Amino acid sequence: VIEGKITLKDHSVTIGKNARVNADIFGKSIHVEGEVIGNLVGAEYVVVHASGYVRGDITAPRLSLEDGARLK
Repeated sequence: VIEGKITLKDHSVTIGKNARVNADIFGKSIHVEGEVIGNLVGAEYVVVHASGYVRGDITAPRLSLEDGARLK
């Protein structure tokens, strides 16, 4: 469980299946397999995997959603 702000603009960020994050995330690329409540800003792309849940805004030049991904 993480709360706050995650800023790794030059690196990839992966939120694992069992992770629960309540934060805005800034990264080069972002992979969401767990739960994120907050905004995602990816410089290259954002991927929400089948087990992923995002409640917030997503900003990225490319967005990929696997079947089963949940967004609000």
